Amino acid sequence: DPTWYTRKSAQILGVTEEDAMLLLNGAELTAGADGSFAARLMLKPGGNTITLQATDPAGNATTRAVTVIYRPQARVEIVLSDKIPRSDGALATRSDQLSVLGQSTAQPGAEVVVTSATGTAARSRVGAAGEIGFSVPVSETPATFRIDILSPTGAVEGSLEFTGISDRVPPDLDLDLPPPQATGDDLLLLEGSAGDAAKLTLNDQPVPLEAGRFSVETLLEPGENVFELVAGDAAGNLRVLRLETLLDIDPPEILDVELSRPDGSGGPISLRVQAQDASGLRQAATYLIRIGDVEREGFLRCDSAQGVCTATLPAEAGQLELIEVVIEDYAGNTAYE
Repeated sequence: DPTWYTRKSAQILGVTEEDAMLLLNGAELTAGADGSFAARLMLKPGGNTITLQATDPAGNATTRAVTVIYRPQARVEIVLSDKIPRSDGALATRSDQLSVLGQSTAQPGAEVVVTSATGTAARSRVGAAGEIGFSVPVSETPATFRIDILSPTGAVEGSLEFTGISDRVPPDLDLDLPPPQATGDDLLLLEGSAGDAAKLTLNDQPVPLEAGRFSVETLLEPGENVFELVAGDAAGNLRVLRLETLLDIDPPEILDVELSRPDGSGGPISLRVQAQDASGLRQAATYLIRIGDVEREGFLRCDSAQGVCTATLPAEAGQLELIEVVIEDYAGNTAYE
């Protein structure tokens, strides 16, 4: 059977009859007094055939032949696929098994041994096109692995270390300021940080990341606007923020204003305004009224859910007259009456 050698020469040892004539690859070889012999042959890369022939004085001959393959020691390269997810330089996966793919300049069939601090983690062989592939166990604690590609004699011809980790934690995703509940501006600015995210999208549109930070403007449509801000890390973990804001460009609608003395001419004065708005009424509204010859101004308290703003003034004689009521919504739109 073929034998693999890493040295450039082959040592031939054997024994024959004391009076036999020996030929090694056609050249005479002298045996010792006890018939033993030793020789060293230089080998060429590839297959080498070694033939021994022993002939006794009667002319009887015995031939032995062996094929020896000389494979010079090689230094091979190993390159891991750039399609493997990476987190802070470590190969990452969401599973407890990390699949590793790569390429090598090693001979097809060469043995691939992967070791870790706890021992052998995986074994495989180089494929016909130089491909390598294996799986190793990983956890949330980064672990270092070493890939060794061996020659047929077991010598290490190429090595590469890598770190593997199981990453199941989605990236952080924080806004510097939440979007307003309602706005009158049709351009919304979102700024914040996305931790170790490898990609970020806003309603499926990519958002640039720089050192984990982002800043993006988006155009609002009148009415309710809903957004999904999605951050994904290298291992495929996702963090989703659902955002809502109302683009309100219309002022509140004042439905009714009632300025009266509910308890009669000697009682307190009541100002009651009914209004409605898509983004809601601000809690305070201003008013200016005239009581006789005197002007009084102040604030109404608004209940946005009920759509009512009210104020009560102490009793004061004089004819009542509404000069102005100003009601504002949460988008900054203002209505006057």
